[in-house]
Amino acid sequence: MVKHRNVDLGIEAGALASEETWERKVCQVPSGFRARMIYAYITAYAVQNYTKTINLGESLRQFIERMGMKWDGRNVKLFTEQIENIAAASMIVAFDHPATRQRVSSFSNPDSAYSL
Repeated sequence: MVKHRNVDLGIEAGALASEETWERKVCQVPSGFRARMIYAYITAYAVQNYTKTINLGESLRQFIERMGMKWDGRNVKLFTEQIENIAAASMIVAFDHPATRQRVSSFSNPDSAYSL
Protein backbone atom coordinates (compact mmCIF):
# COMPACT_ATOMS: atom_id res chain seq x y z
CA MET A 1 0.00 0.00 0.00
CA VAL A 2 1.33 3.44 -0.93
CA LYS A 3 0.10 6.46 1.00
CA HIS A 4 0.29 10.09 -0.11
CA ARG A 5 -1.36 12.60 2.20
CA ASN A 6 -4.95 11.35 2.53
CA VAL A 7 -4.89 8.94 -0.45
CA ASP A 8 -3.92 5.26 -0.36
CA LEU A 9 -3.19 3.10 -3.40
CA GLY A 10 -2.84 -0.65 -3.15
CA ILE A 11 -2.08 -3.08 -5.96
CA GLU A 12 -2.16 -6.83 -5.38
CA ALA A 13 -0.93 -9.55 -7.69
CA GLY A 14 -3.52 -11.89 -9.11
CA ALA A 15 -3.92 -14.83 -11.45
CA LEU A 16 -5.31 -15.35 -14.93
CA ALA A 17 -7.01 -18.34 -16.49
CA SER A 18 -6.38 -19.32 -20.09
CA GLU A 19 -9.53 -19.24 -22.23
CA GLU A 20 -8.63 -22.56 -23.85
CA THR A 21 -7.68 -24.68 -20.86
CA TRP A 22 -8.75 -22.56 -17.86
CA GLU A 23 -5.30 -23.32 -16.51
CA ARG A 24 -4.41 -20.80 -13.81
CA LYS A 25 -1.36 -18.58 -14.28
CA VAL A 26 -0.15 -16.74 -11.18
CA CYS A 27 1.10 -13.23 -12.01
CA GLN A 28 3.24 -10.68 -10.19
CA VAL A 29 2.52 -7.13 -9.07
CA PRO A 30 2.98 -4.87 -12.13
CA SER A 31 6.33 -3.09 -11.88
CA GLY A 32 8.96 -1.26 -13.86
CA PHE A 33 8.81 1.41 -16.52
CA ARG A 34 6.86 -0.74 -18.99
CA ALA A 35 4.05 -1.18 -16.45
CA ARG A 36 4.10 2.57 -15.78
CA MET A 37 3.96 3.26 -19.54
CA ILE A 38 0.98 0.92 -19.92
CA TYR A 39 -0.86 2.48 -16.95
CA ALA A 40 -0.18 5.97 -18.37
CA TYR A 41 -1.53 4.89 -21.78
CA ILE A 42 -4.64 3.30 -20.25
CA THR A 43 -5.36 6.39 -18.13
CA ALA A 44 -4.79 8.86 -20.97
CA TYR A 45 -6.90 6.82 -23.41
CA ALA A 46 -9.79 6.48 -20.95
CA VAL A 47 -9.81 10.21 -20.13
CA GLN A 48 -9.41 11.41 -23.72
CA ASN A 49 -12.07 9.05 -25.10
CA TYR A 50 -14.47 9.02 -22.10
CA THR A 51 -14.51 5.22 -22.13
CA LYS A 52 -13.83 2.21 -19.94
CA THR A 53 -12.83 0.16 -23.01
CA ILE A 54 -9.17 0.68 -23.91
CA ASN A 55 -7.98 0.10 -27.47
CA LEU A 56 -4.46 -1.31 -27.32
CA GLY A 57 -4.31 -1.70 -31.12
CA GLU A 58 -4.83 -4.49 -33.60
CA SER A 59 -1.80 -6.44 -32.36
CA LEU A 60 0.83 -6.52 -29.65
CA ARG A 61 3.30 -5.22 -32.22
CA GLN A 62 1.13 -2.17 -32.91
CA PHE A 63 0.77 -1.46 -29.19
CA ILE A 64 4.50 -1.75 -28.50
CA GLU A 65 5.23 0.58 -31.42
CA ARG A 66 2.57 3.05 -30.12
CA MET A 67 4.57 3.14 -26.91
CA GLY A 68 7.59 4.24 -28.95
CA MET A 69 9.45 1.03 -28.22
CA LYS A 70 11.37 -1.21 -30.60
CA TRP A 71 9.69 -4.45 -31.70
CA ASP A 72 12.12 -7.15 -30.57
CA GLY A 73 11.99 -10.37 -28.61
CA ARG A 74 12.96 -8.75 -25.30
CA ASN A 75 10.27 -6.04 -25.49
CA VAL A 76 7.64 -8.56 -26.61
CA LYS A 77 8.39 -10.76 -23.58
CA LEU A 78 8.53 -7.89 -21.08
CA PHE A 79 5.44 -6.04 -22.40
CA THR A 80 3.43 -9.28 -22.51
CA GLU A 81 4.46 -10.04 -18.93
CA GLN A 82 3.41 -6.58 -17.68
CA ILE A 83 0.13 -6.58 -19.64
CA GLU A 84 -0.73 -9.91 -18.00
CA ASN A 85 0.34 -8.60 -14.58
CA ILE A 86 -1.90 -5.53 -15.01
CA ALA A 87 -4.81 -7.63 -16.29
CA ALA A 88 -4.57 -9.90 -13.25
CA ALA A 89 -3.94 -7.24 -10.60
CA SER A 90 -6.50 -5.97 -8.13
CA MET A 91 -6.33 -2.29 -7.25
CA ILE A 92 -7.79 -0.29 -4.39
CA VAL A 93 -7.82 3.48 -4.09
CA ALA A 94 -8.98 5.02 -0.82
CA PHE A 95 -9.16 8.62 0.37
CA ASP A 96 -10.71 10.76 3.05
CA HIS A 97 -13.62 12.69 1.52
CA PRO A 98 -13.01 16.37 2.35
CA ALA A 99 -16.69 17.30 2.84
CA THR A 100 -17.87 14.29 4.85
CA ARG A 101 -14.51 13.25 6.34
CA GLN A 102 -15.49 9.66 5.64
CA ARG A 103 -13.16 7.08 4.12
CA VAL A 104 -14.10 6.39 0.48
CA SER A 105 -12.64 3.47 -1.42
CA SER A 106 -12.90 1.91 -4.84
CA PHE A 107 -11.82 -1.65 -5.58
CA SER A 108 -11.21 -3.20 -8.98
CA ASN A 109 -11.02 -6.91 -9.55
CA PRO A 110 -10.06 -8.18 -13.03
CA ASP A 111 -11.89 -10.60 -15.24
CA SER A 112 -10.55 -14.14 -14.87
CA ALA A 113 -10.00 -14.90 -18.58
CA TYR A 114 -7.41 -13.40 -20.90
CA SER A 115 -6.34 -13.64 -24.50
CA LEU A 116 -3.13 -12.26 -26.02
